[in-house]
Amino acid sequence: MKGRRIFAVLVILTVAVSLLLSGCQKDNPEDYVNKKNNYIEYTQVKELESGMEWPDGQVVPTLATPAEELDAVKVTQLTDSEKVAYVVLAGLVNKEKPRIYLESDGIWSETLGLNLNLYAKADKYELLKKYQSEITGIVLYNRKTSIHYINLACTVANINGAIPVDENLQEKLVAAGIDLPVVADLSDLTMTDPVEIYNYLYDNYWKDCQHRLLFSLSPKDHKYYTRDMAAATKGAVVWLDCLNAEEKEVFEKFLKDMEPGNSLVTGWYTDERAGIGTTASHGLSTVPSDYYENSTVFAGMNHTILRSEVPNKPELENKVYLAIFMSDGDNIQYCQHSMYSIWNDYDRGSIVINWTISPSLVDFGPGLLNYYYSTATPDDCLVSGPSGLGYVQVIDELYLRENVASEDRKDENMQWVTNYEDFDKYIQLTQKYLDRSGLRVITIWDLVDERHRTSYATYGRYLYGCTTQNWRHSTEPLYITEDMAFNANTPCYATDANEIINEFTKQIEAWDGNSPLFLSAQGNVWKMTPSTLKNIQSKLNEIADNKVEVLRADHFFALLNEANKLPFDLTLSEKMSASATSNNEGAALTIDGNPTGDSVWVASETGTQTITYDLGGTYSIDRYLIRHAGNNGMDPSLNTKNYTVEVSTDGENWTLVDDYRNNTANVTDIDIDPVNASQLRITITDAGSDGIARIADVEIYGRVI
Repeated sequence: MKGRRIFAVLVILTVAVSLLLSGCQKDNPEDYVNKKNNYIEYTQVKELESGMEWPDGQVVPTLATPAEELDAVKVTQLTDSEKVAYVVLAGLVNKEKPRIYLESDGIWSETLGLNLNLYAKADKYELLKKYQSEITGIVLYNRKTSIHYINLACTVANINGAIPVDENLQEKLVAAGIDLPVVADLSDLTMTDPVEIYNYLYDNYWKDCQHRLLFSLSPKDHKYYTRDMAAATKGAVVWLDCLNAEEKEVFEKFLKDMEPGNSLVTGWYTDERAGIGTTASHGLSTVPSDYYENSTVFAGMNHTILRSEVPNKPELENKVYLAIFMSDGDNIQYCQHSMYSIWNDYDRGSIVINWTISPSLVDFGPGLLNYYYSTATPDDCLVSGPSGLGYVQVIDELYLRENVASEDRKDENMQWVTNYEDFDKYIQLTQKYLDRSGLRVITIWDLVDERHRTSYATYGRYLYGCTTQNWRHSTEPLYITEDMAFNANTPCYATDANEIINEFTKQIEAWDGNSPLFLSAQGNVWKMTPSTLKNIQSKLNEIADNKVEVLRADHFFALLNEANKLPFDLTLSEKMSASATSNNEGAALTIDGNPTGDSVWVASETGTQTITYDLGGTYSIDRYLIRHAGNNGMDPSLNTKNYTVEVSTDGENWTLVDDYRNNTANVTDIDIDPVNASQLRITITDAGSDGIARIADVEIYGRVI
């Protein structure tokens, strides 16, 4: 102990002397104290033993950890009416603790190791009988009058803690010894038009529903998907056609009562662009989920997303850089079903692919997101689908081009374009979910104007860059706003690899070869797989003298920014190195791009600690970001409390650029006055409650001088 104390004293003296001799640009350290932290903090999600929590700013509630054994029934063994009743039963039961699972293809129950107590078809009513004490009764409805009574009955059942049952199913339940009281009888209602039925729902029941999640689900074929989450949250279930003026008007009544930045719609629509556009015009996004199963079980799994290490980017050269994106990851039913199959294509890893996925999975299905991270190769990069947290068409270019003849009609039909205040709230919410999910790039549908780009740059600081949909194949696809790059996918939503190859070939043949060329494209995931993409690089190299490289999206935008003298994350470079006064071998963990799990630097002793970063060159530094212990999931009391940041161009003379004190935040994201540096060091003078310094990750942003 004595030796450690002497060492600590020497370190403190050394730091003090270095500060006195450093020739700081400003004499008063107070000028640097408590600079504005630009990081948007989010609530750390903790596992629950029972019940559920739904804090503001979280789109889906956190449910309790699922039971060690889940009672399950195969969906194929249920009638259409039984599917609806059982999924609502699951939601009502699972909101206290997930115990019921509706099994379909067996993929995720096996992949995630769920222990299922599977009821045989002959015993399926025994499952309902087991849990009948946890429901208040039944809501009767007549589906023959209109299929929309299924949604009305579900909504009424959700509010009352009951299950929706038609007369046929009621008779079967009674015969099985399950005679439940009728909480509400809707079977005598005679309305047949959706406008009448959903106006009736709005006038009589919407006031008793929560207004943070609206479920847009088709009653056709008695689709049961995500109705369990509607039951757990007392959600309203609707199905209205936004191409029909009267039905759209009813739908908008619900949307007007919801709060941008704290609410969204989940499910799907009768028409994609009409539904997405109508929802977006009210400042709300949509998480497509019309076939997403067992949401109340997956939402109860550990919400800690364990990301993988980010490989170093290549050094910038005078060559052609390509980024290829797979579409449709905003749809969580795709993430649950089709993506799983495409992900397991044997050619995955033969070419770099950027896979769109939904940031909402950190709430809806953290186990799914963790599976993709844990099985990803260095050539698989996960990015956000359009256009952030939930699907939003920011400016519907196809609609404007094909259907809108004047600027007046543009304003009338595209309200989202001018609703910038709501858009800011959407991006702020998106920022939290990008940070939680580890997604650094967004594919935007369709185009964004200057004000939208400013919103992404201002509130989406976690982003390295964005792509847009270049439907018109513009010859100037790159836009830069507030130091953030927006590169247009050309082609966008390509149907096969040849479409990508042909378009890239045109642009490569026109390349003058005097500077790097950056090209991106999006492929239609329903039309192509890794196997169809694997030959793209080799074919294009034939016409570009082997100067073509397909990149991860994070590397693509880092190099694009570097080439355009924009700030980029220097920690992505293989030239970057880190050393520390304590636990030196662990210092590299702070620049591996992964703040989760064991990827955290922990000092081996108490006292003042220093981590020094060699940037591998001299850059103009204007921002740094530190992820402290709390961002790793540790107790926030362990967050670094006081630290200084200094820079140097020679490793001997140091300039103080920040003196941050009394920190309690999990992340400090600080803009500094631009300063040239080849080295940066962080000196921790107060490590937190136990005196042991911890840093999960560091990002340093600079631009080429």
